[in-house]
Amino acid sequence: MAVSALAAATVAACGGPRKGGRGTDAGSQGDAGPPDAGPSCAAGPCFLATALNHPWALATDGAYLYFTEFGDGTGATNGSVKRCAIADDCAAGPTVLASGLSNPQHVVVDANNVYFADLGTDTVGAAISSCALTGCGTRPTSLSSAGSPACIASDGTYIYWVDGQDDSVNRVPLAGGPRSVVYNGMSLVFAEPQDCRVDASNVYVSDANEDVFLVPLAGGEPTKIAAGSGVTGFAPLALGAADLFLGRSGSLVRVPFGQTGGATLATGIPSPSWLAFDDTTATLYWSNRGSGSAGDGSLGKVVVGGAGQTNLATGLTTPQSLVVTGSAVYWLSYGTLAGNNGTDTMPRTGALGRVPL
Repeated sequence: MAVSALAAATVAACGGPRKGGRGTDAGSQGDAGPPDAGPSCAAGPCFLATALNHPWALATDGAYLYFTEFGDGTGATNGSVKRCAIADDCAAGPTVLASGLSNPQHVVVDANNVYFADLGTDTVGAAISSCALTGCGTRPTSLSSAGSPACIASDGTYIYWVDGQDDSVNRVPLAGGPRSVVYNGMSLVFAEPQDCRVDASNVYVSDANEDVFLVPLAGGEPTKIAAGSGVTGFAPLALGAADLFLGRSGSLVRVPFGQTGGATLATGIPSPSWLAFDDTTATLYWSNRGSGSAGDGSLGKVVVGGAGQTNLATGLTTPQSLVVTGSAVYWLSYGTLAGNNGTDTMPRTGALGRVPL
């Protein structure tokens, strides 16, 4: 059942908001005191953790939610990777797994490790890293150096990333080992790579023109399979068993495998920021940042072949990454806008939220 629209100011705190996190790095901890009693969010959106420092990307293994915090701003070295237990709605607060990171962004998880891309600084280069699910403190395992990783994805054997510095598509074994190049980027077909996904045969890459390319794992030049809307955007991607899904400025598009172009699934979505597809219910979920200068973001869903789209929550501030697990959508709010109708957000004002399906 769809949840009625709620303004950001009315989003409940499940058992009271849990701030920051607990762990061994004081620079990335918040107030981890006991949560106050608060209303249930069984019937609407609520926050599970607040005071997060620019939370960027979210992943789940079904038991925990894993997320990166970008840190205070570009070049900062107080980024982190954290996790929250799903069963108790993050009652103990987020646990810090890795800290002292330089702007970590995208994240994936498997049964042993959490993997993330760290943008680095002028003195510490970017890297693809892993951290045990029990934590690694300030010493994550570096799997490979990188130039400027725009996104990462995993097929269960390798971590793949698209490098914004040279347009290359690369991979490294999850367990560590030599880095290999899937596409060398020499033809420079990507206009600032944005998001990527991988299946058994291809890496799919979107760029800032909202074009989507297929890059064969066996090697060869990228092929454009969907053209952009003519507006610059993030162009998030999701994969289903039979389709690729793309977020464009204003709409969501379905591209069946083996075809090009695609068909519009949903409209009236100004700035899609993340997508997640549930094959079991054939449902595509999205987060929408809105104008980016006001609390007008939203979460929603659309059933492929179904009867229209549904908003799950509206009036949200800077909704970012989302995942679907169990009977809920979990999402990150990047942070409170800095004011004066600007698009910057203030540090330590982000949040982890939940809304029923």
